[in-house]
Amino acid sequence: KLSALQIKLLDELGFDWTLVEPPSWDEMYAQLVDYHSKFGSTLLNKRINKNLAEWTRQQRKKYAYGKLTTDQISKLNSL
Repeated sequence: KLSALQIKLLDELGFDWTLVEPPSWDEMYAQLVDYHSKFGSTLLNKRINKNLAEWTRQQRKKYAYGKLTTDQISKLNSL
């Protein structure tokens, strides 16, 4: 936890306290579609896009555990 002094110092530096919402499934899927169109594969290189590589890994894991919707499975299989 930050102390009052740390908060004050960060405020003085203009620190932005706004929380950033993570991208939606559809936004990440759109990134995957773009990656696939550029590189011809959904096997991602972490050096190119670490976040998308992690998201794709998570989708494979969710698929294995039956945690994706039929629509999500259909979209992913279309690539």
